[in-house]
Amino acid sequence: MEQAVATLGADGADKILAAAMANANAMFCFVDDISPTTEPVQSYITEIETRRALFDEAAPESSTASLVATPAAILHESGIPAPSGSVKRGEFSEKVKERDGHTCVFSGMSDPAAAHIFPFATSKSKKYGDLNEILTALWGSEKSMAWRRGFENADLTQSVQNGISMNHQIHFWFDHARFALKPLRETQEGIVVQWHWLKRSILKPLVHITPNHDILLQAGVTNQEWGDNLVAHRKSGVPIRTGQTFLLQANRPEDMPSWDLLEMQWNLLRVAAICGVADVTDDYYDDIDPEVLLARANDETVAARLRAILAEHEDNADQDGQGQRQSNRT
Repeated sequence: MEQAVATLGADGADKILAAAMANANAMFCFVDDISPTTEPVQSYITEIETRRALFDEAAPESSTASLVATPAAILHESGIPAPSGSVKRGEFSEKVKERDGHTCVFSGMSDPAAAHIFPFATSKSKKYGDLNEILTALWGSEKSMAWRRGFENADLTQSVQNGISMNHQIHFWFDHARFALKPLRETQEGIVVQWHWLKRSILKPLVHITPNHDILLQAGVTNQEWGDNLVAHRKSGVPIRTGQTFLLQANRPEDMPSWDLLEMQWNLLRVAAICGVADVTDDYYDDIDPEVLLARANDETVAARLRAILAEHEDNADQDGQGQRQSNRT
């Protein structure tokens, strides 16, 4: 106690003692979770050169405009379940929350929302063309096909395997690509996922970008660090940080969240964050007025941010070049 008083002061030590006396279980939970399980974190974008090579290979053959209007049935291929004729929420929400004990699996808060790992709106509309093209362009045809077997199967996407219980704020952030969950491994206890806060891009969909500059640079991803501008807390009250892990569990194996859907979510949410897709609503794409489209393509707010980033990058490159030349002379 003397050491606690010396470190915290008499008033601080008294407050902690009072809190422990008022709710000992909560204090034990907090102490046990002061150093939550954390694992090493990779760079913000992995295998950049591989992604660029795949994209360059797919780009000459891509035709987004033709895929947008392609009915889902035409996209059906051997080995992929044909999309259901109708998709309903049904008892999805209640089953997900029941599996998770009616608490957020990350914060422990009660009265959570049942978040879809793969978006309900996409399952309902069955507009998979653009998504399939993106997956093929960035991850190759083999991986894309494996994921398609999952998300084009409405029996899976509208089952408890496509859901995670989240408090309403965390659910909002998840839907808006503010964080992503990296599936690390499957164990006998469940699936271990790793939390990653994502950065907000300065880009928006339909905005013109400069072809002779790196897309990551134009998105404002000037380093490989993860985002950290939002605050959420674990059940103990400890802040959630990038790298922390959580265990997704289910009493029955068939109710466990889908590994393939989690893996696809991990990849697509990072792409969405970089492109600024999560910061716009569906009606952003609905207006086909040429003047509106032109204004969006030349969004002056985005353009000003791009100019600032590119100017800073060029200044840094010039300084590096001058430093290298001076080094060579010496």
